[in-house]
Amino acid sequence: MVRTASAKLVRYHGQDCGELYDLVADPAESTNLWDVEESAALKRDMLVRLCDRMAWTVDPLPLRQSGF
Repeated sequence: MVRTASAKLVRYHGQDCGELYDLVADPAESTNLWDVEESAALKRDMLVRLCDRMAWTVDPLPLRQSGF
């Protein structure tokens, strides 16, 4: 998960889904923008931020526990 003052992104490890919220327009995080085409640029920016943060902090993902 990565959060800025205006957006929040949650990426589920090993899955092609997640959560993306515009915290300015939707502070209650009630509308997931993950699959909304108009939010693609925000999603891309937040995914880059998440990847950079993980690389910077050497934050490895945990080993998967299930076979899914």
